[in-house]
Amino acid sequence: MPQFSTSNLPYNLSTILHSLQCHRSAHITMFLTEKHRLVLVFPSPNRYPLTDPFDAALSSRLLSLLPIPASSSATVNNLSWLSRACDLLSLTISDATSLDPSCFLESTSLPLLDSCNSVSALSERLLRRVLFVRFSLKSHKTVFPEKKPLPQLSAVRLLSLMEKPPHGKIDPVQNAICAVEAMSALVIGAIWVTLSGKGEKYLRGLKVNTEIFAWGKEFNKVLEAASKRIGEGSVDGEMEKMEAMIGKLTAEMDLDGEMEKQIFDEMERTCVEIREGLEKLNGSMNAVFQAALCARNAAVQSLMVGVQKKC
Repeated sequence: MPQFSTSNLPYNLSTILHSLQCHRSAHITMFLTEKHRLVLVFPSPNRYPLTDPFDAALSSRLLSLLPIPASSSATVNNLSWLSRACDLLSLTISDATSLDPSCFLESTSLPLLDSCNSVSALSERLLRRVLFVRFSLKSHKTVFPEKKPLPQLSAVRLLSLMEKPPHGKIDPVQNAICAVEAMSALVIGAIWVTLSGKGEKYLRGLKVNTEIFAWGKEFNKVLEAASKRIGEGSVDGEMEKMEAMIGKLTAEMDLDGEMEKQIFDEMERTCVEIREGLEKLNGSMNAVFQAALCARNAAVQSLMVGVQKKC
């Protein structure tokens, strides 16, 4: 299958057209098979007086996501922040797996894997639109791909994070499962809204009971900050604006004018920033996929070992 990368995109018009033709023949859904990449090193959890190492690490990492940096381009800035959030989710999955791999035979792993593929498919589709916009900017022609329905996004969270468990306590494994589900729902939901401009419902009802979960206070802070920032702009919305502007300029204006050149140059810079943000997010999402896949494989292996021992 042809391989396509949007990095180091040439400015030569004929080369861009050739890249478009190659990219059209490639299947846009990216099944994530790359090796698990090195993720960010978050602050040490030793600063927090929590007795459980899992809770301490998660609380520390959550606080490292705050504040969400401000930027003139909310969409591009959110892509960068979401890449960091994906790295946190990868580490949370790995930590949860070390407690008990069998927990990933629950309802978490398969929906999370499906969601990773849905996000990657949407991201690849947007990268393709970026390429078409850049081609249109160079050729002064409106050449855009056909719009298709959004991929389906699996629901990750099934447990209520506000209900108190029996006797008001929760065991470490159940705590880890809830943490992975809460982080997955937050990160995947925020990414989906940022890419598509739709799906705010995925961020609703995620507030965590701080009396039960030691990491709940920090999680709720991140959720509140993300809910305020996510949705201010989307990649899909940015692409629609640029596509409409290109169509208007090519139909009504003198493309050799100084103002038109400035508009085209600004759109070119925006395309480059969005492309870089999407590619970085794809790498972080791939790490999430690999962490979830490794966790599920470890769960299956532990189950098989347990069956062999009983036999």
